[in-house]
This record gives sequence, C-alpha cells and structure tokens, in this order.
Amino acid sequence: QEAAKAAKEAKKAADGKTADATADANPSAEPAGNTEAIATVPRTGCGAECFNRTCLTTCDPRVCPCGLSCSNRPFHQLKSPKTDLLLTENRGWGLFLAEPVKAGTFIVEYVGEILDEHTTEKRLWEDKKRGEDNFYLMEVMPNQCIDARYKGNLSRFINSSCYPNCETQKWQDSATGETRVGIFAIQDIPEGTVSFSFQRSKRAPLTGDLHGLRGNEFLRGA
Repeated sequence: QEAAKAAKEAKKAADGKTADATADANPSAEPAGNTEAIATVPRTGCGAECFNRTCLTTCDPRVCPCGLSCSNRPFHQLKSPKTDLLLTENRGWGLFLAEPVKAGTFIVEYVGEILDEHTTEKRLWEDKKRGEDNFYLMEVMPNQCIDARYKGNLSRFINSSCYPNCETQKWQDSATGETRVGIFAIQDIPEGTVSFSFQRSKRAPLTGDLHGLRGNEFLRGA
C-alpha cells in the first residue's frame, strides 16, 4: 500500500509538470491581469514639467530616464503637420497648413547652410551687387547664420506677417550641443498660411522699402 501510494503521488507530480510545460508552450490568449489597460497607457514622458523642455533643451535619448516614452525629442525626430506649398497672389510661394494644429505645435525646423560672420557678410554684399532683394538668412547667434537660399527645406517659404501665427524658437540639442531653430504655432490654426514676424538684422544691406513680405528682411532667430 505504501508503495502504491508513493507511485500515485509521483504520477500526480509528473502530470502537474507536464501541464505547466504545456501552458508555457501555449500561453492563453487572455492572460491574467488587465493587460489592455496597460497597453493603452499614453507615452507622454517629458511633458510640460520636464526641466529640459522648460530650458528649451531637447533630451538626449541615450540617457533620458523616460526612455522611449520621452516626448521632448530632437527636431528631426518630431512629426511635422501636413503642409502644401502654394503660389500666392502677391507674396510669391508660401507654406500652408493642410490640417489644423494646436498652439505650441512644432511645424518645421529652419535649416540650411551654416555660415560664419565673414561668409555671411560676403554673401550679403554679393547679393546687393546683383540687385537681389530676397534673403533666406536666419541669425542663430552673433557668429552663426543659417542660409536657406541654396540648401534648405519648406521652412524657407514661410512668409512674414504683422499678425503671425507662428514664432521661431532656438533650442539646444543636448545630444550634439548644437543650437537649432524651430517654427512653432503660437495659436490654434485651423488651416491656411504659416507666418511669423521677421526681425531685421543690422547686418542686412538696405535694398529698398520693407513691405513685410518673405525675403525682404534678414531674419533673426527668436
């Protein structure tokens, strides 16, 4: 009887191990726990309370404690809203939003060739000699400008306005140490033209009256 009882217990233990192994190999389609609620938790790390964000500094994805949930990413990792490039009646080409955006939304980064002060001065006077009155220079700091004339993106087509719906912001990229200029909405925009207020730099050569149109002023970053 003792031997039969021991054999019965051994068989029961073996059946239990087999069942466990089968469960591991074929997990249930509905595991225990509210996994659906966990999966739908929004990943919005580094929001308005993020110290880097308040200092206009993007997080370094390699060391940010929020990891993949970090939303304070470098400009090139941010999604821009849908836009159209359209020819206007009296302002040349302009950039238009094809979808509504909320205030604070990142629109696009202002990019182009990075020039030092000497090269910037040289190009400005060469443009003046040719009678050129369209400029795409954005001053980032005293000895650094972005020139989008020959190399750039859609940001070079943004027009100036006395009542702009966007602004330029200079952000520090913590991963590279570079200063970058982003265009951000300062109000809710249903759709339509993207604009910001140009500020004339003292280094821009006078080429005629200023009419608040794109290219008639040498831009200065905010």
